[in-house]
Amino acid sequence: MSIYSAHQPPGIKDTLIRDAPNKKNTLHLLKKYFNPKTCRLNKFALWLILFVFIGIQSTAIGQKRYAQGIFYTYPSGKYVYDIHVSTWNAYFATNDGVLIYNQSQDQWEDPVSLSNGLPQIPAKSVYGDDEQQIVWIVTPNYLTGYKVYNEWAQSSVLPPEFVDKNVRIGILPGGVVLNNGTQAVVFNSTTVMFDHFITDSTERNAVRYTTVVSRGGLSRTTLPLFSMPGQSQFTASGEIETDYFRSFRVTSVGEGTAGDVFLGTNGGGIYRGNLRTQYLEPFYTGLLEPGVMSLNADRQENILIGGMLGVTQISHLDAFQYFRASTQPGLAPGPVYISVIKSDGGNYLIGARGGVFRLETARQNWTQVITAMQLQNRKIYDIASHNRLIAVATGQNLYLKWGTAPLKTLFQEPDGIPIYSLLFQNDTLWMGTMYGLYLYDVNGEKLLPADTPILQNGPAPGASTPVYELKRYGDTIWMSTNRGVASFDTKTNQWSVYPAPVEYLTPRGMVVDSSGVWVGTEEGLRYLNPNSRLWALFGIEDGLSSNFITDLTATRDYIWAGTDRGLTRISLKGLRLP
Repeated sequence: MSIYSAHQPPGIKDTLIRDAPNKKNTLHLLKKYFNPKTCRLNKFALWLILFVFIGIQSTAIGQKRYAQGIFYTYPSGKYVYDIHVSTWNAYFATNDGVLIYNQSQDQWEDPVSLSNGLPQIPAKSVYGDDEQQIVWIVTPNYLTGYKVYNEWAQSSVLPPEFVDKNVRIGILPGGVVLNNGTQAVVFNSTTVMFDHFITDSTERNAVRYTTVVSRGGLSRTTLPLFSMPGQSQFTASGEIETDYFRSFRVTSVGEGTAGDVFLGTNGGGIYRGNLRTQYLEPFYTGLLEPGVMSLNADRQENILIGGMLGVTQISHLDAFQYFRASTQPGLAPGPVYISVIKSDGGNYLIGARGGVFRLETARQNWTQVITAMQLQNRKIYDIASHNRLIAVATGQNLYLKWGTAPLKTLFQEPDGIPIYSLLFQNDTLWMGTMYGLYLYDVNGEKLLPADTPILQNGPAPGASTPVYELKRYGDTIWMSTNRGVASFDTKTNQWSVYPAPVEYLTPRGMVVDSSGVWVGTEEGLRYLNPNSRLWALFGIEDGLSSNFITDLTATRDYIWAGTDRGLTRISLKGLRLP
C-alpha cells in the first residue's frame, strides 16, 4: 500500500533475518570464483556479484506483504504447467499459483499465490518436499521455497540461463536443484540462495527429480482412452473435448495414491481419472476461469462471480458451486461474458452477451428476461429492479421493462448515451452516464430537468463529468468519477466532493461500508477515508492478484476484489487504514 509500510506477520521477521544472505555467505561464494594471485574473477564471478546483489534484494519480497490471511486469492488453475504428486499431496503449478490437494483427507488446501509470498505468476514447475515441508516453485524469474509450517515464502532470482525456461526441480541433501536440460544449478534449501553449478557426475546422479512420467509409467501418450460425463470426450491424441464446445490439450500427468491420475490441461484446468473404471471428470476448484467480470454478495454472504463461461458461487463456508451458461436458451455456445450480477429477491438478474437472464441458484435454472436483439447492444453495464420494473443500462441507452409490457428506451439521441450505473432511490432512478448524472421519475415516466436542485448543485454541473458507479450507504448516495468521489446526503440534500489523489481516475467498481470508500481502478485498489479525506492504494505488492480491478463487492468482514487474474478477498481485521 502506498501510504504506509505493511506490518510483518508474526514470526516472519526472525525467519527473514535468519534466511537472508549475510557477509559470510557472500564472501564464501566469491572465494569459489576469485583468484587472489591474479586479482581476476572467473567466468561466473561477474554474474555471481550481480546475482548475489539481486538475491539480497529479493529476500525482502515477503517483507512488504501482510500476515497470512489478510489477502487471500481464489485461484482458477485453468492453465496447468506441471504436476508433482508426493506421498501426501498433489501439487499443481498453474497460471495463478500452486494448487495443493490433500490426498489423504480428500480436500483442497490453501494455494500458494501472490497473496502469500509468491513473487510472480505463472508457476511453471513445482516440487513438494514432504520431508522438509517445503514446496519448491519455479516462476519465469524466481525460485521460491514455500515453508508450510510458517506459511510464508522466500524467493531468489534465477540465473540468466534459467530465466523463462522449462525447468525441472530436483532435491539433494541440503539443496534444491534446477535443471534446464543442459545445466543444473544448486540452491541452498535453507537460505534459498544460489550455491553452485553441478559439474560432478556423482552429484548429478544423486539428484531426485520430478518427472512428467508417473510411478506407474503413465504419460500423456500412454493414458487409457477414458470415458467422460455428458458429451465430453477424451481423444486418442490426448485432448479433452468438452460439452461446451472447447478443446484442451493435456500438458502434464501425475499418478495419485489411490488408483487415480491427475491430468493438467492448457486452459481447461485439472481432470481426475479413475484408472480402474477408466472414467475421467473435471476436478474443479476455485473459479470457472481466471478473469473476473462481475461480482455480487447476497444477504447470506454468498459471493457470485461472473466470467466468460458462467457464474461461480462461493458460499460462506468456502464451498464452490458452478452455473455454466453456455447450454442455456438464448446463450450462444462458448463464452457468454457475465458482465452484471444483481440480487433480485431470492434470485439473481444476470447481464450477459445473450441479454438479461434470471438465475435461480437453488434449481440451477436460467430464464431469459430480455433478449440481446431487444437491447440492440451487447454491452450491459448495470441492471436495477424496483417493484415490477427492470432497468438495464447498456453502452447505448437505458431500457425499461414493466412486467410483461413491451420494452421501452429512454434516450432518443441517434448515437445513444452510454449508461454505466443505476440506483433506485424511492421512485427516482439515478443514472451514472458518460455525460454525468441523470434522474428519472418512475411514476411520471420522465427525466427530471437539469435545473433540478440535486443536479444543479451537484459535483459536476452541466453534466461535464462521467459518473461510473452509484452506491448507497445509509442515507448517503456515493458516486465515482474520473476526478474522484462525490456523495449526496438524502436527508440534508448536501453534496460532498473528495478529489482523487491523481489527475485522472479510472474507476472500475465501488464499495462503501463502515470502513470507508473503496474504488477499483486499473492501477490497483484505492481506499478513501471520508473523515480524514486521505487516500491509500493497494496493489500486487500487498497481495492483490492483479492491479487491474474489474469489480468490487463486500461482506461483513471482507472486501472482495475481482481482477483480470482472479478474485482476492481482503480481511478488514488487521488491515491498517489511514
